[in-house]
Amino acid sequence: MEIERNRFDCQLMGTNLCDFIGCDGCDNCIFARGIDKHTDVETMINNWDVTLSYIPENIDELHESETCVFCGKNHAEEFAELSLAHPEPENKRGMFFGFGRKVRMPIGSLIDVPIAVCKDCKRRIRMKDHIQIFGSLAIAAIAIIAVIIPGVETALTRIHWSLPILLFVAILGLGWLLVNYLANLQQKKLAEKIFADPLKIPQIADAINRGWFPMPEPKKGFARLAFAKKKKRVNFRFHSK
Repeated sequence: MEIERNRFDCQLMGTNLCDFIGCDGCDNCIFARGIDKHTDVETMINNWDVTLSYIPENIDELHESETCVFCGKNHAEEFAELSLAHPEPENKRGMFFGFGRKVRMPIGSLIDVPIAVCKDCKRRIRMKDHIQIFGSLAIAAIAIIAVIIPGVETALTRIHWSLPILLFVAILGLGWLLVNYLANLQQKKLAEKIFADPLKIPQIADAINRGWFPMPEPKKGFARLAFAKKKKRVNFRFHSK
């Protein structure tokens, strides 16, 4: 969809940054009220050009696809959002709360990549979180019930006053291991059917090879996704057509 740009006095007009932040037209641009006189426009434009140079040319296929990217079969109805960070362009700040000697920050760029997803894949991807949340609640409930049963609590206390507490901790610990095992098993099985790990999607894998990394970085398991029914901007694109 062609968007009319009517703020011809804007310093961003005709730049790659204009194509990105002004994708829904000048009236909906974050600089619709004008650019502050203290803003370093040239640096801002150059920084985005550097960021754009590290973004794969075909990445917009992920959110423009009418078919779910994760399974490649179902009709896409929503969007999964993956946050990616990159060390470029160089970003320096004062090492003490913005003051003092300037040091380079580990993140120079941060983008959110929308990925077309069907409701079925969304449900299956979120299953790990559901297993962990509801499984943990169930284990906690079992642990509490186990130590408040009169006969059990009395018998354990007669042996030693700390045994009910140890039983409670033991159930929580073993339960936590079981819940995480089931959650990881579910992810492993799911990865055999769909792109359960978004970092395995070809365009995202290409971005990772270019230096991008997920935020937050997963310590274990797959990169975390957020889900939304619509893109933040209707005509959102990284690269102009």
